[in-house]
Amino acid sequence: HQDTEWGNAPWKNGGWEQYAETFARACGRVAAVCAEFGNMVAYQIFNEQDSGPDNHSAIGIAAENYAIVVDKAQAAIRAAHPGARVIIGGLNTGPDNAIRYVRKLQSRLGGHLPVDALAIHPYGRYVKKILFNYGSIGKLSDSLDRFQAAFPDKPLWISEVGVANDTPIGPEHYADIGVYITEVVDEIADRYADYIQVLIW
Repeated sequence: HQDTEWGNAPWKNGGWEQYAETFARACGRVAAVCAEFGNMVAYQIFNEQDSGPDNHSAIGIAAENYAIVVDKAQAAIRAAHPGARVIIGGLNTGPDNAIRYVRKLQSRLGGHLPVDALAIHPYGRYVKKILFNYGSIGKLSDSLDRFQAAFPDKPLWISEVGVANDTPIGPEHYADIGVYITEVVDEIADRYADYIQVLIW
């Protein structure tokens, strides 16, 4: 993402075509260094790019601009590291908006998605145990089922999930968090093992 190559900062200045070129060259350099690790490496292109301006940990990128960036980056990565897996940046705006975002991306690329897997960050999605405000966010299975129905030919990675809250999380919550992570892992293993290739807590 932008820490790999800040370039002309098109999220402030415009010029996405120029940025896509310089970012792709930077990705190619990274892939050339990592190629020796073979299939132990995967490359994720940006992070939470479907976010709006209120996300302080990521830069939002319109799907039509991200399409240019991801397409050139994946080509550079694959040239430097043949057989590499390339993953879309983790989507974090919930299934409905994220699916719309990927469809816009796909449309901009002529119906093609040049990545090996999609990725999401389903923070706050619960299985049975509802912590904090998670009940209002919804069930994990609802989100996963929507992605699988929308893109049945693209596996899914959960490249970030965990427990987040707007206030510090004290030890009085640790037992509940243990239950929560157990339920999330069991749900993936029991119901989605053929669809979800990676789960990162």
